[in-house]
Amino acid sequence: MSLSINGWEQMPYFLATVRHGSLRAAAEALGTTHAKVSRHLNASETSYGMQLLRRTRGGVQLTEAGKLLLPIAEEAETLFLNAQQRLTGLDRLETGTLRFSVTGSLGYEVISPILTKFAQAFPGIDIDVRVSDLIQDINRLETDVSLRIADEETD
Repeated sequence: MSLSINGWEQMPYFLATVRHGSLRAAAEALGTTHAKVSRHLNASETSYGMQLLRRTRGGVQLTEAGKLLLPIAEEAETLFLNAQQRLTGLDRLETGTLRFSVTGSLGYEVISPILTKFAQAFPGIDIDVRVSDLIQDINRLETDVSLRIADEETD
């Protein structure tokens, strides 16, 4: 048996076929053709050197080899999906304007050094700091972040 990295490209077809019970249903779920699913399954079986699925008129059944491969393929799928989720958006630059509303004492003494570091880390984001005792409403989109000192939590 020779396993190449291309063997992992076949896994979505194997998993879809197992999950949907037939090549035709797998093809529909994957938005492709029955013939393409069949080709990928045959390539997997050739790569592993053994039959993974028994094809019947009623659908497919896992062979012993298929039963051993299934949890490994599912774990690999989870790893690939997790990697994709973690990497999504990393190729995009953060840009835009952040409107920050803060009172004078907090703005100068506490927030200023934090926003300086933020601006260095995200140079594409413009920070519009509004230093005022007036309360700006986030819900009415008057500001994106508002920091105030309150005597009571309800304040």
